[in-house]
Amino acid sequence: MREGGVSLALAMTGLMLTGCGSTVPHIDHLAGSQVGVMAERQLEEMHPGMARGALTCPTLRFRVGASVRCVRVAELSGGRVVRMYGTVQVVSTRDGGDLHVAMDDDVAEFGVSAQRLQSDLTAILAKRTSTVPTTVRCPYLAGPTGTSVHCTVQLGKVTTSVAATVTGTDPATYRTSYRFTVHLPRWLLRAGSRG
Repeated sequence: MREGGVSLALAMTGLMLTGCGSTVPHIDHLAGSQVGVMAERQLEEMHPGMARGALTCPTLRFRVGASVRCVRVAELSGGRVVRMYGTVQVVSTRDGGDLHVAMDDDVAEFGVSAQRLQSDLTAILAKRTSTVPTTVRCPYLAGPTGTSVHCTVQLGKVTTSVAATVTGTDPATYRTSYRFTVHLPRWLLRAGSRG
């Protein structure tokens, strides 16, 4: 497991500022967004070569031993997306508190970002059609060979669906190969292009 600890003291300073005669507020929970940002910062500081990413966590009860499972998503070069799970645990509530972060050893999932699919599909359509796409929307694509998602394409007044299908994966490099299945009306195709 990849591990790291993070002190809550600085992050919680804003919550604990008090004026003369006031008391320090009691903290029962930490918002998931705060937990995720703090844990991600710590991971990146402890592992400078790690790809930047974002941890998404649920609310964490602020008591020693309390923990939550979080998911970390990092986008690598070429539109590769990697998802990993990890655990964030409260190890101390003294002096602002401390969290411990332990990421699972194995990648949960990898695939291709929506932006990469959209860019590739836009380029293909620009070559094959007589109309430049006005809108191309694709979801994230992940899964074993044969998994498909559908992209929505608007070409002028025509809206159509284009399938993006996984044709192969390489877990060592987190690469996903894919192809698009495009069926368009003949009048949209450039001379010499197939639908």
